[in-house]
Amino acid sequence: MNWNLKLRNKIILAFIGYSILLSSLTILGVILATQISETRSYRNRAKIEAEYYLSDYISSFNAPSSNSFNSTKPPSPFITTYFGNELLPKWVPEKVPALKEGTYFVDHYQQKYCLLIRRLPDGENFYLLYNISRQGKYSASLHSLQRSILLTLLPIMILALILGLVTAHKVIGPILKLDSFIRNRPENERLPEYFDKNIHADEIGFLAKTLTKSINNMHDSIERENSFARDASHELRTPVTTMKNSLELLDELNPEMDKNVEKIIGRISRATSNMEHLIKSFLWLSRRKNLDDFDSVEVPIKELVHEVISEQSYILEKRDVVITVFDEGSENITAEPQLTKILIANLVRNAFTYTNSGYVKIHINKSCFQIHDSGRGIKPEVLKMMNKDLKAFPADGFGLGISIVKRLCNSLGWSFYIFSEEGKGTVARICYNTADDCANCAGFSLQSNRVARVENV
Repeated sequence: MNWNLKLRNKIILAFIGYSILLSSLTILGVILATQISETRSYRNRAKIEAEYYLSDYISSFNAPSSNSFNSTKPPSPFITTYFGNELLPKWVPEKVPALKEGTYFVDHYQQKYCLLIRRLPDGENFYLLYNISRQGKYSASLHSLQRSILLTLLPIMILALILGLVTAHKVIGPILKLDSFIRNRPENERLPEYFDKNIHADEIGFLAKTLTKSINNMHDSIERENSFARDASHELRTPVTTMKNSLELLDELNPEMDKNVEKIIGRISRATSNMEHLIKSFLWLSRRKNLDDFDSVEVPIKELVHEVISEQSYILEKRDVVITVFDEGSENITAEPQLTKILIANLVRNAFTYTNSGYVKIHINKSCFQIHDSGRGIKPEVLKMMNKDLKAFPADGFGLGISIVKRLCNSLGWSFYIFSEEGKGTVARICYNTADDCANCAGFSLQSNRVARVENV
């Protein structure tokens, strides 16, 4: 059962619960009060009768005698008096063995009695036995009084419940209005300036004003970031294209150039290619944010991987690194070709860049793309930080490339895993078939204590 109720339902349930609790306590209080009142009434009746009876027959400390049998009977047929223990019913000492002064309530043969005991001046006891079980008419009157009180309280409690619910609705009305507006508005739009002005200038109004300001500032910041990335990327494409064309022209005009000059031109060419790759990545990130924004077609993942390796292989020049591709039943995937290439290229570039010797192994199958290198790896604290906030850890090592991969995977709804041991290498995986469980695919088992699955944020 889901107990995550809405605020309105919580408040209504709280009012109903408190109303039922208070009503129950009120009814219980009325019943207890009338019962206590009835008991006190019997006790006081017995006390008054005893005092009245004794005041008529006791004129001194020595008279009348406790053994007087010619005493006048009490006026009430429900009251019997006894002087001394001789004529006292035998069951009374059994019920009240001590026979000390006081008032007692006892039962005998389905009869209820109120027994009052007083010590006379001559040392004997005076007993007044009041049969209260025969006072049925008084009990009926008491029950009638209880019903009258409860029937009077019932409409009052119902009215209080209705007023409480109306008050609760009035109190939470602005909150419900705020919630409804936020839920129904388009996700990527600013809040209108008049939004907070439709709410009273109280605590909720202050919250609405702060919310409007915060959301609009956030949208402005995101828009500035996207505009900067988009404009900067467009502006940078022209000089990068010029540099690339100039390098190609220079290579054609001087086919037999000096080796030192050729090395310098090679470095410039690689730097230009890197810049072009980053510009493409930034443009994709700034233009498209959701899966619906992409035009998906069939992409031959195997051919794409070999194409990326061919383009990035210059990074491994003069390095003793063996590249191996394992095709474990790869199939064409439905995705945007350029975006898929950017994802794979970022991971391949990272693996090539930070592997000075050893191997780079690439596994591809119908569900995943995985790359495993024997490079320097990632520090444990950095790997742990990646799962919390990818933006927080430094760009050194896998920073920028992993950041781009993560954001693009989030946009596509794909899963991204990374496993690393400092000094031993890194394994990165993209699972583009989210319907399958890829926890143990592509040649290695994810170890929970050393693997970060980069979640959507």
